[in-house]
Amino acid sequence: MKRYESTVRGAAVMGFVGAASIGPDFFETVRKFYYTDVSAILLLIVGTVMLIDFITERVRHRLLGLEGAGK
Repeated sequence: MKRYESTVRGAAVMGFVGAASIGPDFFETVRKFYYTDVSAILLLIVGTVMLIDFITERVRHRLLGLEGAGK
């Protein structure tokens, strides 16, 4: 699971800098001063990565039997 989280973060960074469709769309919105769209793109990227981290952490703890260990 840890590898999956790392891969998601890496893909988000690569997409952000232009290796996928996120980067060019993002930089185009910055150039056109569409700051509400820029904010939405950033929030969606950060939110998606955080959600995947949270879900995989819960799954990992459940698989390892650590459900009540952190409380």
